[in-house]
Formats: sequence, C-alpha cells, structure tokens
Amino acid sequence: MKAVLMSIHPKWCEKIFNGEKTIEVRKSVPKLETPFTVYVYQTRLKVNKGDSFMVVDALNENLGCGKVIGSFVCDRVTCCQAYCGGSGEKHLTNLFWDEVKRTCLTEHEMFDYIVGKGKKEGTGWLWHITEPKLFDKPRALSEFGNYKTEWVQWYHSDDKVFYPLTRPPQSWCYVEV
Repeated sequence: MKAVLMSIHPKWCEKIFNGEKTIEVRKSVPKLETPFTVYVYQTRLKVNKGDSFMVVDALNENLGCGKVIGSFVCDRVTCCQAYCGGSGEKHLTNLFWDEVKRTCLTEHEMFDYIVGKGKKEGTGWLWHITEPKLFDKPRALSEFGNYKTEWVQWYHSDDKVFYPLTRPPQSWCYVEV
C-alpha cells in the first residue's frame, strides 16, 4: 500500500501529536486518493554555533529526533493561492481564518512559505491531519522504502525487492508499507 513519509521539525511534531496542529502546509501534494497514511520523520535539531551548525539529538530524545516517530491520516487536501496585490499587499485565497489557526502559522508566515523568496505568487496545499498516532518506539528510517521489480543481467524477474530509504526526504516522499 502506498503511503507518504514526511519530514517535520520537532516543534511541529509536538503540535501535531498533542492535537494543536491539524493542518500541514506544503508546496506540493502526492498523487494519492484521500485518505492516505502519512508517516512522520522528525528531523534533527540544528543549533547555530558561530559560523557552523551542530546537530542535536538529545534535546528531544523522548520523541526520537532523526527517526520516524508516528503517523497520521490525511483525509483531505485543499489548495491555497498566495499572491501580492498591485500595491504590495499579501493575499491568501481559498482559505478560512480557522484553517490558518489550525496550521499554527500566522497568515504572514504562511504567505512567505507558499510564495518563497523573490516571487510574487505561489500555490500551497493544506494537508488535513486526522488520527495522529505516536509510536511507542521510534522507527528507523531504513524500515521505510519502496519495492521495485528486480532486474538481473540476463533476465527479468517478477520478484519485488525492498529498497530502504537511506536519507530523509526534503519535504515528503512515497513509501510502500
């Protein structure tokens, strides 16, 4: 069964699993029919140390930074347009105030994320979160991946081989469960 693995920062993971954040905003959406399962990879924290960054796992060890910590069901995805008006005012369309609140972002933060740097318009996708489940024990990234038909030098086999993920997705990726 196809599912999605999504990278999420620790502060947002906490809000998802305590029920405060019920909408995740992304710039793209999977080609899956809703509802679909989303596995949550909690990213590692990076702390600025002068001219470099240091990765910190211990700050949120109970949730398992750098691991897949839980899942949720995305039961609906809606589109949101963001654009700058003629006099520079920022607009978000197809969006209710209640939905903005459920993202745990301000309208300004949401606009800036959707539009990005140096642009005047963009499209965002609101992934509606239901049934969040925190795993009892965080799972390794290598437990997730995709099955591919194995090709051998002289013949094609119908055997499916599991290829585990070796690095987390920048935003999200498909996985098979």
